[in-house]
Amino acid sequence: MKLYDTLSQQFQQAGIAYLDIEDLLCTSFVIIDDLYKEFVPQSIQHRHGPDSCFSDSEVLAISWVGELLTIDSENAWCSFVKKQFGDLFPHLPERSRFNRRRRNLWKVTDFLRQRILGMLPSDDILLVDSLPVPICDFKRAYFSKSPLKTEALNGLQATYGHCATKNLGTFLGFRVHLLLSQEGLPLTFVVANADIDDRDVLPQMIESFLNTIVIGDKGYVSDPLRQELKVTYGIDLLAQKRSNQKNPYPPWVKRTINRLRKRIEVSINQLEDQFHLAKVRARTHWGLLTRISDKFAAFTLGAFLNRCLGRPLLALKALAFA
Repeated sequence: MKLYDTLSQQFQQAGIAYLDIEDLLCTSFVIIDDLYKEFVPQSIQHRHGPDSCFSDSEVLAISWVGELLTIDSENAWCSFVKKQFGDLFPHLPERSRFNRRRRNLWKVTDFLRQRILGMLPSDDILLVDSLPVPICDFKRAYFSKSPLKTEALNGLQATYGHCATKNLGTFLGFRVHLLLSQEGLPLTFVVANADIDDRDVLPQMIESFLNTIVIGDKGYVSDPLRQELKVTYGIDLLAQKRSNQKNPYPPWVKRTINRLRKRIEVSINQLEDQFHLAKVRARTHWGLLTRISDKFAAFTLGAFLNRCLGRPLLALKALAFA
């Protein structure tokens, strides 16, 4: 919270309500570097090999801000930073080396994202949902030679799934499962094969969120799952009931669930429209996980900056394009 107090006080004294790209890069670097030096293990900070003039914090700051600015091309973003902000990053490596550093830091990215989340408001009501991530058009799926179709060491691979919404139908790819706060802030996520049921992924997502209420859509309807979560984790699962189900919720519960479900739909639309989460430009599982981690980290960083600026948490597009 010390970092939040310092930044918010500085912004208030200077009368700053918005950040241009240069200020966004500089402020993001300060936040990331402060957290990196304080929390990242020394074994990672001083790992084997020659020291680089370009720090890990600079790699992460450039990567996260690029995602926040909706720039989906790594080549275009690196070229832009080198041309326009070469004085800020005089030791910026060439693109392939930069991207290797970025991929090597994907676990550090998620670790720092969790630290930033700790400085944002939390509550006892959580929202759960998933969104499809196709790797190509369905008409090209059978003939695709993407390495993502092969199984990775952790069992992750592009498989066929079905999505009744978003005009997709059957698709080849993955699903990103999300657990969000009541304000719509992503707390944790899991990338899974598209043919895995949402209810099978939920238990491993909520192990760290005991004694809470989790609200989901009709895809999470399951009495055995509801009982398991209640007994094992003390979690109450409230899933939207189908029209033909017995024992419907009282009207006020239905209204509350529907209102909160709108919040998660807004957040998912932001992730799809501004952060291009459903657009795969990676060729390997490693690259896919890196890009997805960077997108969620950028989302969280933007929410934290908005809080420091005294703006609505999820007004991310206004922050990036003010």
